[in-house]
Amino acid sequence: MSSSTEEFPYSLVATLANAALGSALLDLNGVVREVNAAYCALLGLQREDLLGATTVVHTHPDDRATDARLLHELLSGQRRSYVIEKRYLHRDGRILWVLLGMSLVHARDGSPIGILKQLQDITAQKEAEAALAHSDRQQRQILASLHDGVVLQDAEGRIIYANASAARILGTSLPELLDPTHAQAPWDPAHHGGRPQPTPDHPAVRALRSGQPQNDVIMTVDRPDGSQAWVRVNAQPLLHAGASKPHAVVTSLHDLTTLRKREQELRHQALHDALTGLPNRRTLDRRLAQLMRQDHLASDRHALAYLDLDGFKAINDRYGHDAGDRLLGMVAQRLATCLRDDDLLVRIAGDEFVAVLAHVTPTEAANAGQRMIDALSRPFAIDGFHVRVGASAGIATLSSEHRDPATALAQADAALREAKAQGKSRCLTFDPTTNTSYTLAANLERDVRHAINRQQFRIRYQPITRLRDGAFAGAMLDLTWHHPHYGALTPDQFLPATEDAGLLARLSLWATNKALQDAKRWRTRPSTRHAFLVAPLPPALLTDDLPRRLTLTLQRHHVPPAALALGVRAADLARHADTAQPILQRVAKSGIRLLLADTGHGPIDLPTTLTLPFRYVQLSATLLRNPAATQPHNLLPDLIRSLQNAGMRCIAHLPHTNAHLPWLHDSGCRYLQDPHRPLEPERP
Repeated sequence: MSSSTEEFPYSLVATLANAALGSALLDLNGVVREVNAAYCALLGLQREDLLGATTVVHTHPDDRATDARLLHELLSGQRRSYVIEKRYLHRDGRILWVLLGMSLVHARDGSPIGILKQLQDITAQKEAEAALAHSDRQQRQILASLHDGVVLQDAEGRIIYANASAARILGTSLPELLDPTHAQAPWDPAHHGGRPQPTPDHPAVRALRSGQPQNDVIMTVDRPDGSQAWVRVNAQPLLHAGASKPHAVVTSLHDLTTLRKREQELRHQALHDALTGLPNRRTLDRRLAQLMRQDHLASDRHALAYLDLDGFKAINDRYGHDAGDRLLGMVAQRLATCLRDDDLLVRIAGDEFVAVLAHVTPTEAANAGQRMIDALSRPFAIDGFHVRVGASAGIATLSSEHRDPATALAQADAALREAKAQGKSRCLTFDPTTNTSYTLAANLERDVRHAINRQQFRIRYQPITRLRDGAFAGAMLDLTWHHPHYGALTPDQFLPATEDAGLLARLSLWATNKALQDAKRWRTRPSTRHAFLVAPLPPALLTDDLPRRLTLTLQRHHVPPAALALGVRAADLARHADTAQPILQRVAKSGIRLLLADTGHGPIDLPTTLTLPFRYVQLSATLLRNPAATQPHNLLPDLIRSLQNAGMRCIAHLPHTNAHLPWLHDSGCRYLQDPHRPLEPERP
């Protein structure tokens, strides 16, 4: 079959010539009989190059088979026309994407006489689609590689995209997370603290409803397997241009579970004794503070039983400290069998235990103390040996007259000392008329008012050296009260009385003022020019005028701010975070360094700690008390790394064994503090 242009209707030929689309008339053999200027321009060819030739040579090789098949179907009557996207080769070698339309041209009698071919250039559109697809692939790859979870939900709350990290954090599989049968996200979040959170309060739902981002929402998520994850959630609503309501919301999930577990482990460590597993002194203080409330004590009575083992040192000396540690564990278990569920048993120190006896009369409290003494009188089996250890107990009754937990504990301790003085293995109830040791605290509170003016306080320093070479780096201020009747008293002995007398702030400022005089002398010597002084900062000094007073004191002694570091106990920071933060920020801005003291002995508020510019961190000595291992505490590496990543330099107490020194060095600890080699003020 063949056709010439004379066979095509004149109107069709005329229309083709003026058409904006690239158009050509082919005979039934696919040979070009007429072509317009737009067709030629599209392929970069002249009219003469196209007339009398087939268009196969200009088709991309990969599209020729499809082209031939569709043309055959058109000529065989299977199709009347077709439209496809295909590629052509431009004269200069470029690949062109076109929208191709092919349809038969019929004579008046209905017989086919040729083919009308029309091309529309869609190269730019295809390139844009390819770029968009590439960008989409890249974005999905990036999202898939993120450690944080990403969830995209439509306006109805249905999940339309999620990455693998989101499924991992939520404890489910990606197919289950993307299951379209889920009307909403298939997890059950709860507020920080575990309170269930209604669906309308979910950050994603709030973002969709309000059109406002929901940032840094800390939540717990109940996973399908029953476990719980801690998550920081950020929900960002997505709006089309000009729209008032979001059409979708993207939610990021940052997994805090590991961090929370570490915090919980540290908190448990801070509130429990590692050796016996019993609650420790901090837990005792909290329980006593709770019981001291007026509404608790007005209609009920409670008591303290303070126990101390008799003969424990002899067992330690004979059988070794390992046997002594195991004996303490057995003692704790046996004492617990003497108490009720409402009572609290605490290991307060060494071989000393305290039991908080709830809802008891004085007689019942004394009976409970005697039961515990009797229980410990039975022998213990250790390594095939039967060992015996006795105990003495002191009882103090709590009543509405008590306002201070330390007072009640001191009374029980005074009764205990009196029991030991009377022959041990007995239980006595506190009597202020016979317990002379209790009067010590009262006497100290009275005498401390005159001790500063009478120059009874003396300053010494605990040296701080660099771990890598032992060079002197600074000193920790250490106070001793030389009492005319009781002799040398340590801070643990006199600070409670000083605080009760309301003189702690005055004493701290006096000591800091004296110590700065020594710091000034240190900095005149080449070997100690850069030494720093660490002075304790009690909560009583956290007042608005503290930065100003410190600045004036430093100027008076001509000591630069960087030479002074204020030690803030981690426990005090946790209790006074709201008031301490702004004051400590101002102190740091003045150039004075901050030290987080006794870290690890009490709970650590990591979020608050990391927001403050601490320069140094003093690790609690309790973290290094593990003489049987070369690694002092399994949480210490993570703690040191977390603090160092925040720019803090760690100071560790000189360990009891040199085996810890290489480990401390490898963990990144910078300094050692030696409390056993005090320095006098005259020299560093």
